[in-house]
Amino acid sequence: MIKRPILLLLVALLGFFVVQAGFAGHTALAAGPIEVISNTYKADFPKGVTFHLEARSSTDINKVTLFYDVKGHGSSAYGRPEFTPGKQVQLDFKLDTGGNMYIPPTTELSYRWQIEDAAGNTLQTDPIPFAYDDGRFAWQKLTQDNVTLYWYQGGNAYGQQLLDMVLEGVSRLAWLHQDGTLQPVRIVVYANKPTMDSALPVRSQAYSEQIITLGTVVSPQIMILLGQQSGLEETVFHELSHMVLQQIYRSPYGNIPSWLDEGLAVNNQTSLGNGYESAFRSAVARDKLISLRSLTSQSGDPNEVTLWYGEAGSVVKYMLNSGGKPKMVEYLRTITSGNQYEAAMKKVYGYDLDGLEARFRESLGLPPRQPVAKPTTPQEAKPTPAPAQEPPAVPTASGAGQTKGGGSFPTALVAGIFAFLVVAALAVTGAVVLLIRRR
Repeated sequence: MIKRPILLLLVALLGFFVVQAGFAGHTALAAGPIEVISNTYKADFPKGVTFHLEARSSTDINKVTLFYDVKGHGSSAYGRPEFTPGKQVQLDFKLDTGGNMYIPPTTELSYRWQIEDAAGNTLQTDPIPFAYDDGRFAWQKLTQDNVTLYWYQGGNAYGQQLLDMVLEGVSRLAWLHQDGTLQPVRIVVYANKPTMDSALPVRSQAYSEQIITLGTVVSPQIMILLGQQSGLEETVFHELSHMVLQQIYRSPYGNIPSWLDEGLAVNNQTSLGNGYESAFRSAVARDKLISLRSLTSQSGDPNEVTLWYGEAGSVVKYMLNSGGKPKMVEYLRTITSGNQYEAAMKKVYGYDLDGLEARFRESLGLPPRQPVAKPTTPQEAKPTPAPAQEPPAVPTASGAGQTKGGGSFPTALVAGIFAFLVVAALAVTGAVVLLIRRR
């Protein structure tokens, strides 16, 4: 025969599992009343994306949150549209992609809604993926290996010629990415300067009028290219170097200095080109080179820009010729593992920036430069900016589904434990009483 204390303990355990099962079942099986009637989006590049939602519930819907993810940025951002609470609501949320929220064409995004009502019900919709394409043009597309080319002016032969050019540029950089797996690369080709400028981050009118951008990397996976230009191949090879560096050597622990980034890009070209070499040779002849410590940031003087690129390319060429490509790869990895670029140089090459400059000048037949004070905070290359983001609100459940307020698993667990302790206490009390009676 089962004694009363043991019986009471079994009752307590049974009570715990019954209560726990009741709460968990409520969370998993509850069919809340929120219903999505319409869930759509409309992309209008380069202005932004408008998300539309229509939903209803048995009580007033009083809170709606849109979560969106930009592929490659690793976290969600969110926005809360303004609307009048009610049992049935229609609302729009505009994601403005101008200014600091720039998102380049062909970027892959996804979005989902979280809808809450006054009764505490919550519904989360399934994520919907989409590509933020420039819908102003009828794009053609070619893909080979991990490279996709988009263009809208010119026939298939023109597109294939450009794609072959890109693949050759990637091949030229095999030593730099080595066994690192490159992410898919997308090249978006615009036919003229006005349309290309409209697809780039917003800049001042004066800048746009004075500067012609031949090509630029707007994310580690996306390059925007001006299709009608002389020296197109050199531009492609140059920008591909930036893409490889951003994909393989991008790190939160160490930044590659701009002179090294641009110098490697110049060296991936078939020649210095674009007047870089003539500007550099002229400066060597007059002993008017920019000091390497001043080379750590790009010059704001238009008259020095060409020399800056020519000298950065020549310095990196010297490092490649004297130390070899494997040592350059070691240098880049040492920087991105958390070493300041000059400390990394000392570790890998055995000299600092002044030592590099002395050796570089000697190779050109120039006398040593007089020592200058070292800047305390040299400016280094900056990564491509990401859309402004805010920490996302924590959703109550993942994926599509509805949950009733107060029915989460932790709450059920606490309630179950509390019930167990109460019944267990009664069991202990019963045991004590029984023992006392037996005495």
